[in-house]
Amino acid sequence: MSDELSFMTIFFRVVNFGLLVGVFYYFFNKYVKASLEEKMNQKESLIKGLEEQGYMLEGKQHELEMRLLAQERKTAQLKERIGEWRTAVENECKKEELEYATRFLAMTARISYKNEQIKQDRLAAKIASLALGYARTSLQEEFENEQRGHVFIKNLIARMENQ
Repeated sequence: MSDELSFMTIFFRVVNFGLLVGVFYYFFNKYVKASLEEKMNQKESLIKGLEEQGYMLEGKQHELEMRLLAQERKTAQLKERIGEWRTAVENECKKEELEYATRFLAMTARISYKNEQIKQDRLAAKIASLALGYARTSLQEEFENEQRGHVFIKNLIARMENQ
């Protein structure tokens, strides 16, 4: 009997163990499994949401990279335009400086010419005044004596006729 008891003991132990496993399975399915499935579903939905956010962020990153490239192209174009404008302004400044220098030289030449004319006019006026004074004194000397005055007038008329 000891064999039978031990068989029976083993049998009931196995049955008890099976019942215990069944009760654990039942409680696991009823309380723990639902909670675990809910947590797993939450984590899966969180992972899916994060994946979707990742794809969306990759799309935004691509869009931002494209915008950045477009901005860099625009910046390069603006730098090129600024360089062209700078060159145009420098050329215009050089042109204005050349025109100014040309006008300044022309004005300086005109002023020099006018100064020379004024000097010549003053010199001519001085010479004319001296010549008139000399002519007056020499004519007075010639005409002091009436006879010498007649001879001078005859010589003058003769010279005019010869010319």
